[in-house]
Amino acid sequence: RGLDNPWVKAYFSGLEIDPNEAAIIFTLMDTDHNGRVSIDEFIDGTMKLKGSAKSVDMLLLMFDHVRFISKFNMLCSYLEDEMRSIKSVLLPGQWMESKIFDNSEGGVRKTMSVIPPTPPAGAKPM
Repeated sequence: RGLDNPWVKAYFSGLEIDPNEAAIIFTLMDTDHNGRVSIDEFIDGTMKLKGSAKSVDMLLLMFDHVRFISKFNMLCSYLEDEMRSIKSVLLPGQWMESKIFDNSEGGVRKTMSVIPPTPPAGAKPM
């Protein structure tokens, strides 16, 4: 593993990064989540950490924030699907608006329009 490499230890030392935090830092640097840190990921990650220990904390917060937003949007998409299923059972034949949350990218659907699409002919308004 790269943490045992003397060059890596010296690099972290030069950036004033505690070697005990190295495992956390490597996890944060692995931006493509493949379990390995490429040279580009390593350089980009360490350059973001240059400076005080507060940089490590900020990187950890940014990582947690991105992970939280992704999971939150997945939850919202799931709940929206479940609510639509319940609505379709309770109110069969009712027109349903387009989805707001899109689980494919873990975010809010980017193609929302201000004016909702016209319901199909014969659909009852909600």
